[in-house]
Amino acid sequence: MGIPLLSRSAAHLFLLGLVTLALRLPWLLLSDGPGTLDAAYSYVIGLRLAAGFGWSEPFIWHWLRPPATLVHPSHDYWMPLGAILVAVGTRMGGAHWWAAVLPFLLLSTLLPLLAAWLAGQWGGRPLERWLAGLVAALAGPYAATWATTDPMAAFAVVGALCLAASDSRGVRAATLAGALAGLAQLARADGVLLLGVGLGLSLRRRQWVAVAGAAGGFLVVVGPWALRNLLTFGQLMPVGLAPLWLTEYNDLFRPGGATPTEWWSRGLGVLVGERLLALGVVGAMLLLLGHGFLTPFGLVGLVRCWRQCPAAGCYLILLGLTLALVFPYPTLRGSFAHSVGALIPAFAAAAALEVTAAARALARWRGLVAAQAERRVGAIMVVGCLVTSLGIGWQLSAEWRRWRAELGAALAGASQEEPGAVLAVADPATAVALGSGPAVMLPNLPPSAAIAWLQRYGVRIILVGEAAPASWQRWWAGAEQPAGVEAVGTVAGFRLFRLTGADGSAAARESLQLRPHAGSRTARSELFEEGEAFVQPAEALVAALEPAGR
Repeated sequence: MGIPLLSRSAAHLFLLGLVTLALRLPWLLLSDGPGTLDAAYSYVIGLRLAAGFGWSEPFIWHWLRPPATLVHPSHDYWMPLGAILVAVGTRMGGAHWWAAVLPFLLLSTLLPLLAAWLAGQWGGRPLERWLAGLVAALAGPYAATWATTDPMAAFAVVGALCLAASDSRGVRAATLAGALAGLAQLARADGVLLLGVGLGLSLRRRQWVAVAGAAGGFLVVVGPWALRNLLTFGQLMPVGLAPLWLTEYNDLFRPGGATPTEWWSRGLGVLVGERLLALGVVGAMLLLLGHGFLTPFGLVGLVRCWRQCPAAGCYLILLGLTLALVFPYPTLRGSFAHSVGALIPAFAAAAALEVTAAARALARWRGLVAAQAERRVGAIMVVGCLVTSLGIGWQLSAEWRRWRAELGAALAGASQEEPGAVLAVADPATAVALGSGPAVMLPNLPPSAAIAWLQRYGVRIILVGEAAPASWQRWWAGAEQPAGVEAVGTVAGFRLFRLTGADGSAAARESLQLRPHAGSRTARSELFEEGEAFVQPAEALVAALEPAGR
């Protein structure tokens, strides 16, 4: 009697993985570059890592901690896993966008497999496991995001695995959950909430050794990065507590941010009101997680599975309350959607089980065959998920393409005015990813103060568009033009200005003398010379770094 190479369940998972890849590829074909600041940040820093330039960034995207020079140590706000994945992809596959995206896309294919596995662990039959996997594969608003360099995919996969490990008992499972929470922390700072879930469940079970194991696993993974922050910035959290005191989202772009006094002086009513509004946004994001119509089924399913697998429900509650009550303004801008991706497998599994249970109840009520009712309702569910995924994903993809096209046209206009100049723009990471010169975020300050900050970094050209902070909107509308600034023209919805004060280009060039790290595989000591674009397109960047004669 022969031994089968694959069990039936493993064969189903393998086939589900192939289906998931088939669903991902169209989005990869539609994706030709980063469309958000998050994705562009990981992309640019990852290219620089692969090219041997270390942990440094050639732009200023926030002003909570103004750097001494334009080129400065990277990741003083965001976490590094996204850039690491880009560096791995481009080192293995070459300097192509698809090579940078491939690690994220492959990671995202694990989510449907985990959803199908969870459905089986929770008593689901083959149909329910397939439905759970397909719901997770279609992914709703995440469908287009998985084909970019946004670290959401990495956080979702590692976070989902962490939650599954947290539901298991024992020291090994707790240690694994802690290590996975640490890896999730390297993708997004919300990984510490995953650790809190694991520690809380171990404490509830009175498994003291497991508590130590979870904490130890987390520290082993996060420790090296924490040490890097201490050595580079002198503190574990380079921006400190500044994100706690935001009075509006654009405080991220005000040098030094807001102060606790400013935060409290707005009054208790305002503080409570903005948190209630953030809770409403959390609820709306939950609708997106469940493709809208599946959200009630997913929530009911998580409640039913609470005794057996409480980690997902605990994380949902902890995440929603933390983001809404502590960080309401990032939540209003969608940060909850970035972190709730870790619940995609559990939510899909719970929804599939509840939908089929409802189909069986309907069949008994109407005197139908239960199996036929389950298949029909399941087909309707999958078609509904496909429609929502295509609709939302296509809209997001179109918005990103439009943004890249408009910004690219404005950058071309700026380059004609002054090639290689330091730019000020509302999305410096995407500008650099598109091949611009070095870029600086528009400070959210009155014009005279903003110009003083821009001159510190040698900014020569200012691009003001619809996405600019509120203090720049009068510039965009043409209602204000301070002294020391010359209007150049309008390109693709952007108004271009030139600073007419002292020439800061010499100071800018001095700050741009960034040499590759020792041991880098490069024959050039300085990649960027006067007149060159600071970060070239990926192919040109890597070609310039290849050793001579290779």
